Amino acid sequence: MGLLHLVDEVKEHLDLFKKAGAITTIFCNQYLSADEEIKNILENFIWEYYEDSYLRVWKKLQNLLFLWL
Repeated sequence: MGLLHLVDEVKEHLDLFKKAGAITTIFCNQYLSADEEIKNILENFIWEYYEDSYLRVWKKLQNLLFLWL
């Protein structure tokens, strides 16, 4: 995986975050009306998803840095 491929992946992720704005608004509005049990389930799901995403990106960056050294 080269640097240009990594840059393209980062751009794709940023584009997805921009598109997620409307969905996030809808989600937040519905979240406010949920009971505590549902909120806890959703929060745990979201944290697991982002932790997994972060770890995948971090591993890619570590591999790229390892190639440079």
